[in-house]
Amino acid sequence: MPLDYSPSFTVEKAVSFDGVTFDDADDPDGPQASIMQAPTFLITIANTGNITLTGFTIEDVNYTFDTVNGTTIDLGGAVLSGDDDGDGDLDVGETWTLLYDQPLDVGYHKNTVTVEFDEAGPISDDAYYYVLVNEGPGVRTPGFWQGPNNGLKFWDGIADNQPHQGDTFPDGDPEVDGNQDLLYAVDSNGDGVIDGADKAGLLIGDYDMDGIRDPGEDVLFISLSDAQKVVDASNKKGNDGTYTIGRDAVATWLNYLSGNNIDPTDATAANIANAPRVYIDEAIDWLQRYASDENDASVDFAQFQFDAAPKKWQTSTADGGKTGQEIHNALGSYNEDGTIKGEYYAGDADSDAFAFALSDALASKLYVSPLDQADQDVSQMMYANTLVSV
Repeated sequence: MPLDYSPSFTVEKAVSFDGVTFDDADDPDGPQASIMQAPTFLITIANTGNITLTGFTIEDVNYTFDTVNGTTIDLGGAVLSGDDDGDGDLDVGETWTLLYDQPLDVGYHKNTVTVEFDEAGPISDDAYYYVLVNEGPGVRTPGFWQGPNNGLKFWDGIADNQPHQGDTFPDGDPEVDGNQDLLYAVDSNGDGVIDGADKAGLLIGDYDMDGIRDPGEDVLFISLSDAQKVVDASNKKGNDGTYTIGRDAVATWLNYLSGNNIDPTDATAANIANAPRVYIDEAIDWLQRYASDENDASVDFAQFQFDAAPKKWQTSTADGGKTGQEIHNALGSYNEDGTIKGEYYAGDADSDAFAFALSDALASKLYVSPLDQADQDVSQMMYANTLVSV
């Protein structure tokens, strides 16, 4: 052992979404980001001291949604390079790298690797990254959508009066400069055509946004004036589910029209069962039964109205479906931060980390395959064609 015994080493963890360009991702506010792509990690360990380091141990932990308790990553499949003599010791001047992939896991992540040798350590390094579901600008609360200086002007049918909320909000026609209005012409009376007899409003459940209740769609029309009334918290009347479920449904629908995801983001049973689309459909049925001209959740088209709301809305169900309380809890959570029961479906527009991630992803476009881009172009074209002033 040398007289100036000085064991030391460095650790750096980096993340990539193309397997070629790696980012040290040390900044929690500006994470490396991509859309629906699984990450690849590279851990670099270099002996910067003057003695061989032995007794190598490594632990890698993944934290999601800013959780305190993370999940230990299995590094059994990691590829170790740099141990040229194969002795399992980090020799002086030697650098090891470990390369491994992780499954697709949407949301905000912090991965922390901790390395220790018998002679030195432990040393940890973080890598922050964000997997976005789509280019959606992030969900907003009903309070945002009711505010004339925030979201209200995005759905008043006037195309050029929106306050600036960032270049990606809402998801309007990409060929038109500036933010776009979300309101589009719909068949308000259910006669199968859009004409001068129709009122301005939202056709909740019109997922293809063509303004018509197509076969297989279950929709609820709510006039623009009624939608703006229910979304305004100052109008809420105690236990009246017309306002509570109506407010949740309108805000969720506006978040969807803005371009935010409402479908499952993985194949687990919980993620599928709690998808926002499920609760939108449940809210439509609930409102059709308790707050519409039909008072029947089995119909495919109904118009919203304010009478007939039950007093005990929390326990009331729509034809054996979910209770009003379940619908309110789910849609309220989605509108708040894009999650339902801990499952991630969309970004939170109020999150700085999400805003940075979305900006990074849109700037890089590393995630777009030619097929994906073609699909996006068709979707954007369809959406743009529905944007009209009413």
